[in-house]
Amino acid sequence: MSQKEASAHARAHSIFHYLGYSLAGVTLLVGGIFVYQRVEQFLISNPRFVMRPPEEYGEDSPNLQIEGARHASRVQLVQAFAEDFGRSIYLCPLKKRRLSLLAVSWVKDASVMRIWPNRALVRIVEREPVAFVPLPTRDPQDGARLALIDEEGVLLEPRNPAEFRLPVLVGVRAEESREMRRARVRRMQKFLSEAGQFRDRFSEIDVTALENLQVTFPVEGTALTLILGEGHYGVKLRNFFANYEAIRQRLPWAKVLDLRVEDRVTAIGGGSRSE
Repeated sequence: MSQKEASAHARAHSIFHYLGYSLAGVTLLVGGIFVYQRVEQFLISNPRFVMRPPEEYGEDSPNLQIEGARHASRVQLVQAFAEDFGRSIYLCPLKKRRLSLLAVSWVKDASVMRIWPNRALVRIVEREPVAFVPLPTRDPQDGARLALIDEEGVLLEPRNPAEFRLPVLVGVRAEESREMRRARVRRMQKFLSEAGQFRDRFSEIDVTALENLQVTFPVEGTALTLILGEGHYGVKLRNFFANYEAIRQRLPWAKVLDLRVEDRVTAIGGGSRSE
């Protein structure tokens, strides 16, 4: 065999090998797709993978386990999976269901996992309220209603307000941006941090004007309001309570005291001062 014939033979041999490998690859691919489709069809159609719906509307499903939900509506959490009941857990779109859970009030974060053969596990992280906020009602004669607010400025409806011991934060409006509500909450938290041992004395914190914080606390059957400005809250409060008895003797009629100047207390509505 000549060198030219040997080279042609080698090329033909290589082509046959390539075609053989390609055919084997295509066969494996087709076989894999076929197996995948059969397995998927099995997961979709076999009754052992079906999520059972709740016995009654508003009840929990035996195949849906929810953890961490105390204040979030369980009815709304269960309803997020309404499309999945009666069909295979394999068809449950986990990312989409998580987004639905995040839209439920009180839910800060959520995770969804499949538990084979036919269960879903939901873990909820709820928001932590930091204050009550009075909000106007549609009918002015009804006065204000109390909502809750968390550190991110998210408003929450309390299901059992009595279980919370929180200050009342005045100056928050439902129609303002979440960023502005968060700024008001942060100003309150700054005050409480600096107030130290005095923080529990105040029943109401007014952040209507961020640069001019005001607080109210009960004293002798009435309410006394302190105007504190925009900083140095701890220093102002320590000076005030260290001289409280003398201030009350000098200004017994005062309902609003201005503490914006650190070494001076001024009664609003009168000219008397206590140094």
